[in-house]
Amino acid sequence: MKNRDIRLILTDMDGTLLSPDLTVSEANRRAILDARAAGIETAIATGRLDLLVQDYVKQLDIRVPVVSCNGALVRELTRKETVHMRAIPESAAARLIRLCLAQGVDGLAYTRESVWYPRGSGRVGFFRDYNRMAEAGGTPPVDLRCYDESDPEAVAATGVFKIFLARTRPGDIERLADQARREIPGIEAINSVGDSLDIMAAGVSKGEALRILAAHLGLEPGQVAAFGDNENDISMLEAAGFAVAMGNAHSPVQAAADVVTATNREDGFARAVYAHLLT
Repeated sequence: MKNRDIRLILTDMDGTLLSPDLTVSEANRRAILDARAAGIETAIATGRLDLLVQDYVKQLDIRVPVVSCNGALVRELTRKETVHMRAIPESAAARLIRLCLAQGVDGLAYTRESVWYPRGSGRVGFFRDYNRMAEAGGTPPVDLRCYDESDPEAVAATGVFKIFLARTRPGDIERLADQARREIPGIEAINSVGDSLDIMAAGVSKGEALRILAAHLGLEPGQVAAFGDNENDISMLEAAGFAVAMGNAHSPVQAAADVVTATNREDGFARAVYAHLLT
C-alpha cells in the first residue's frame, strides 16, 4: 500500500459500489459501516449528477460532500453547500445542446437542479426509474425537463456541468464528440458508463475533485483510498494514496491501480476494504 494512513474512501458508484442491479449489497453496506467505526469515512465520486445519488446517500448515511459529474460539482447534499463547481462555458454548453438536437443525438444536460433531455430520449427512462426508487425511499426525485420547455441558451445559463451522450445509432456520439472537440473550445469528453460519452469543461476530473475534497476535509490526497472501474476513474486512482480497481474494470483502469479486487457482482468493494484497509 502506498500509504496506510487512510482516512477516506472515495468510491465510484456504477460498476463499483453498486451491484449490476444498481443496489448496494449488504456486504458493501457493512464494509462502509465497519470502515467508519475504524475512523475511515466513505464518499461518493460519480459521473451522475449528485441529485441522482441522494437515495444512496440516505441509505448509507454518507456524511461528506458528493463528487458528481466526474468532478465538475462537489456538493454537500443535505445543506446544498457547494464545495467546488466548474460548469461548461455557457456558450459552449448552448452550442453542444444545439449540436445534439440538430443531429438527433440523445444528449442530456446536467444542471445544478435539473436534468434536461430531448423529446424521444431513450436514456431518460433511467432517471425515471431512479425517481421511482427515490420516492419509495422518501428522497426527492430529480427534476426532469424536456428541451422543448426552454431553449439551449437558457439551459446553458443555469450552469451545465455535464452533457451525457447516449448512443442510439452506430458512431453517432463519436461523430458529435469529434466535431465538438474541433469546433468548441474549453471542453473534453470521456467514458463513464456503458456505451456512452460524457462532455465536461476542460480540466474536470475525478482526480482533481479528490484533491479538492481532501483539502476541504483537512486531508492529504495520500490519505484517500479510491475505488473505480471505468475510464473516468483513472485520474482518481492516480491521485489517491491507495487505488483499487474492480475485477470488472477495463484493463487501463486495472493498470492504474495498486490492487485489483473482485467484480461488483462479487462484493469486490467490501472484499478490498477488509483485505487492505481494515487489516
